Amino acid sequence: MQLSKMKNIIVLRGMSSNVVEEAIVVLKPNVKLKQSEYNVKRKGSSNEKNKKMIVTKEAENTINLYVKKLQGESRIKEEKQFRRKYKFLQICNIALLSIMLIATLLLN
Repeated sequence: MQLSKMKNIIVLRGMSSNVVEEAIVVLKPNVKLKQSEYNVKRKGSSNEKNKKMIVTKEAENTINLYVKKLQGESRIKEEKQFRRKYKFLQICNIALLSIMLIATLLLN
């Protein structure tokens, strides 16, 4: 394997998610880290450890946003199906009620 074609990879385990157990993140090459809120709060730690924590937190946030987006789309889909079923049942109930009224009027 050539070293020049290797990519920076992070494996995230033990995330606080009910859906994702483990995630593999491939980092972009030659990206400089910006000063972030997490970096400002942790001034006492070493620089290399701080960079790793920033990258890990960003990867976790990205994955969490993606999972929330997928769950939101599935929730919208389920809601549409529920509304269709509800409208169908309303129409059936109105039809049955009208048939019962007509039948009682004709029998009396």
